[in-house]
This record gives sequence, C-alpha cells and structure tokens, in this order.
Amino acid sequence: MKKLLSLLLVFALSSCATHDEEVYLCPNVLIPRESAYIIQKANYADDFKIELIGFEGYCERVEMLDRRVATITPIFEVERLYKTEETEVDTKFFTNTKNGPAAFLGKKVYNISFNLAKDEMKKEFKGKPITVRIPWNSSSIDFEIMMGMEASYTERQYNKQLFDI
Repeated sequence: MKKLLSLLLVFALSSCATHDEEVYLCPNVLIPRESAYIIQKANYADDFKIELIGFEGYCERVEMLDRRVATITPIFEVERLYKTEETEVDTKFFTNTKNGPAAFLGKKVYNISFNLAKDEMKKEFKGKPITVRIPWNSSSIDFEIMMGMEASYTERQYNKQLFDI
C-alpha cells in the first residue's frame, strides 16, 4: 500500500511540474567596422557622420505565423561635423544574413531619418525595431545577421579615405 501511495504521489507531483519550451539560440548580430559609419556630404561639405554604434535585440516565436524572428532596434550616433543650417538627416542602413538556409539569406535596406537641433553637435538615436526571420533549428549556429550603413560605391570609397577614429 505504501508503495502504491508513494507512486501516486510521484505521478501527482510530476504532473504539476512545468515544462519549459525548447530553448533556441539567437543568432549573432555583427556590425563590421568598414560599414558601421558613413560621412554624408551636402553642398560639397562633410556635414554629418552617422554611425551605427550598437543595437538592442531579442528573439521570439511568432505564434500566428509559426515562425521565429529576431527583433533588432539599431542605435545610431549622429555628429554634425560643421555648423550648418541642416537639421534633418536622411540615410539608410541594412541587415544581411549569412551562412544559413537559403530561404533566410539576403540583404534588406531600411530608411531612417533624424532631426538634430541647429545648436546640437552630437546626438544618439534609436531606430525603429526591425524583424529578421531566423531558422527554427538551433543547429544553424552559423547563422549571422550583419548590420551596417548603406552607402553607394563612391560614398564608401570616400569614407575609406577619411581617418576613422
């Protein structure tokens, strides 16, 4: 009888135990130095340096779509290089996925705008959160998300000539 009661007690307690969802790894988000900043030129003067200095991110499962996504909020620093009358800064940044299943690879470009007061020389901004689809299986540990500032070929060449602090 004692064995039967102890067995029932074990089953009762195990039915109350909570089972965590399978833990999935979030992919690495990389910001390569060569694409982390851009110098914007307007009227033949270097007006602004826009730099992607970091991000806030997390991974989640979207139940309705039965899909996993990484939600990333980019953090920018905008610096006015010379006193100008310009107050609005428009630019682009990108995400590019690497080393994963073919359905998840590719580059996506996002527009972003900042307002800098005329007397402000430097300011930090958070962009709007973006979502990037990520694979289900945690075995795709090589899956990476690269972020950077989007620039044309000539802008990238110009930025390479400048001293990077």
